[in-house]
Amino acid sequence: MRLCGKCLYLQEGTCKKKYQIEPCQKLNDYKRPTKCTKKKDSVKKIRESKDSFLNKKLDELWSKAVRAKGYCELCGRKPPEVVLHAHHIYSRTHRSTRYDLDNSVCLCMGCHLYTAHKSVQEFSDWICEKLGSEKLDALRKKAHTIVKYTKEDKLRMIEELKKTLDNIKE
Repeated sequence: MRLCGKCLYLQEGTCKKKYQIEPCQKLNDYKRPTKCTKKKDSVKKIRESKDSFLNKKLDELWSKAVRAKGYCELCGRKPPEVVLHAHHIYSRTHRSTRYDLDNSVCLCMGCHLYTAHKSVQEFSDWICEKLGSEKLDALRKKAHTIVKYTKEDKLRMIEELKKTLDNIKE
């Protein structure tokens, strides 16, 4: 019999991580588990407690909140004419401003790809004009601040972004 695909270990119908192995089918002279499942509650708890899951959730909520503006801030076009994108003024690598809505601009796909990423100087001038030099300097200082978010901080930010989305929808 082949080993469990999840933990590469199998003993008496269950694997090392307590996955339930269902009856095997014969395939090319090998027997392998047809399905490897684990209790859904424990998988969900483990997944939701992981840092990568929280980062992904924060990215999704941040993007939805930015796109909820409903129009391209550069050219003014609205869906369904265009597809909206969420753009970071300071890149995602700056952890302190990655999920900050002040560090965002809602752009259509054309403005995002061809103006923000191709005509960088023109876009930088537009951002400076839009935000003003004082606000841009404050954002720059915040972006260059080193932070380490705990899981509690990330959960709090998730709740704040959900509240922001609810307020925008109303």
